[in-house]
Amino acid sequence: MGVRRTVGVGVVGALMVGSFVSVGSSAGAVESSSGPRGEEGSGPGAIFVGAVGAARAEGRVHRSVQRARWCDGTVVVSLLTVREGPGLAYRKVGSGLQRGKRVSTDWGGIVRKDGYLWAPLRGGNWIADYKLGDGNGKWYVKYASCR
Repeated sequence: MGVRRTVGVGVVGALMVGSFVSVGSSAGAVESSSGPRGEEGSGPGAIFVGAVGAARAEGRVHRSVQRARWCDGTVVVSLLTVREGPGLAYRKVGSGLQRGKRVSTDWGGIVRKDGYLWAPLRGGNWIADYKLGDGNGKWYVKYASCR
């Protein structure tokens, strides 16, 4: 029992320390090897974050001045669904975005809905770039720069 608890704490500590990856505003992150079925982003590669990273991701929703803030990134999961609007009720557009696809999203228009943070793409469609979690959310897009 004591060994199991010690190992568990060590694993949690290692995950919490993690590595820092550039995701908009430097959030602690660990890459995942797989994701549950039915998510907007599927396959390995999503970037898991701890509580601090989750707070930074969700902070995009609570901006005091809503204006376009275009951020460029790369899809890190095997396939990322594109929808006509922000939410699961909106129709899917095309076959989705493949890993490595460059995207430009408007962080001034982020919407929290259906367990995701939805970001508008240039051209009017939307992606869920971040899956909400209780201190363990994950990014489907790795952002490099914002303007």
